Amino acid sequence: MQQLKYVVCMIKDNTIPLEAGIKCGHELDIDSTPIIDCANNIKGSQLLKMYGELTDALSPSVQFIPTIELNNSQNVVPQTFVLKDLFKSVCQIFKNKPKSCID
Repeated sequence: MQQLKYVVCMIKDNTIPLEAGIKCGHELDIDSTPIIDCANNIKGSQLLKMYGELTDALSPSVQFIPTIELNNSQNVVPQTFVLKDLFKSVCQIFKNKPKSCID
């Protein structure tokens, strides 16, 4: 769940990704150094290319960024809801909800 919380934090404040990555790491007690190192080296470029190609191949095609797929679908939870509350959206699709998803 920490990874999801990190992504949620990054989506909320991504104007300057490097600063957001460090800030989110501090807030969640996650060492952001390996993430930042990956983003700034050839592996990060390869991942960006691969996911760009996967995004380009999506059907239906992406209408706006970010478009988030859950369970390989853009429509399992409406995108407007996913963008407003990614954590709740992920929780919504669990059949057996973990404790962190129960209000």
